[in-house]
Amino acid sequence: MRIGILGYGNLGRGVECAVKQNDDVELKAVFTRRNPADVKILTPGVNVYSVNDVEAHKDEIDVLIICGGSATDLPEMTPKYTKYFNVIDSFDTHANIPQHFANVDKAAKENGHIALISCGWDPGMFSLNRLYANAILPEGNDYTFINAGNQTVYIQFKKTTSSSNNGFFLNNEKLISVIVPIFNVVDY
Repeated sequence: MRIGILGYGNLGRGVECAVKQNDDVELKAVFTRRNPADVKILTPGVNVYSVNDVEAHKDEIDVLIICGGSATDLPEMTPKYTKYFNVIDSFDTHANIPQHFANVDKAAKENGHIALISCGWDPGMFSLNRLYANAILPEGNDYTFINAGNQTVYIQFKKTTSSSNNGFFLNNEKLISVIVPIFNVVDY
């Protein structure tokens, strides 16, 4: 699989290190908003390009991993580049994931690409941690948090084995539905 990295800060360097550890993945290019000549990457023989050149490499890259910030970068970049590439991002503004999903989903459907969004630390690794813990401790309780505007809300998910009370509970009241994504996948 041919990978492109868009953004070469901490996330981009981490992605590069992960790519280097996998024989079936090849780093083809790194794209940056900085002066490409000033960016020194770890992988010999791979070029660093200006972000303005991303689209010119659409036939050389199978998956573009977008390593930007959730506040301003990813809401703009992910839908934009989904028009040209299969993409992965780590969008983690929980309250805005449904809107981000809708925007990326639209671009993916219109252009026949795949987008994997919100696959970072949280959501992502925290969700996987809950999954592993639930496999080991099936009668345990999950705790997580979301930021509702300017207030952090802590949630306890209680599992029940009663067939009449299946579901999740928030402060002992049953929720209609709770989505705790491991990954949100757009595939069209």
